[in-house]
Amino acid sequence: MPFKDIREFIDKLEKEGEAQRIEEEVDWNLEAGAMVRRAGEQGLPAPFFQKIKDYPDAHKIFGGVLAKNQTGGNYHGHGCRHPGKRTNR
Repeated sequence: MPFKDIREFIDKLEKEGEAQRIEEEVDWNLEAGAMVRRAGEQGLPAPFFQKIKDYPDAHKIFGGVLAKNQTGGNYHGHGCRHPGKRTNR
């Protein structure tokens, strides 16, 4: 099923435990990226940062959503795999 907008998509991910809002202020330079990478490495929900240092409240960062969903999702109306999925052989 298609989504009306990105907000609806993020709401669905939050309900499914695939995304998590982070209310603490983060620095956009290195800190947010490191946290997104760590979430992906540990299989944690994709972080959705609500407060970005030195930016107005309306600016947010949402990253790593595909890193968590490596087994294929149905977010576009069909199953899809993460293009960078690694397999052990």
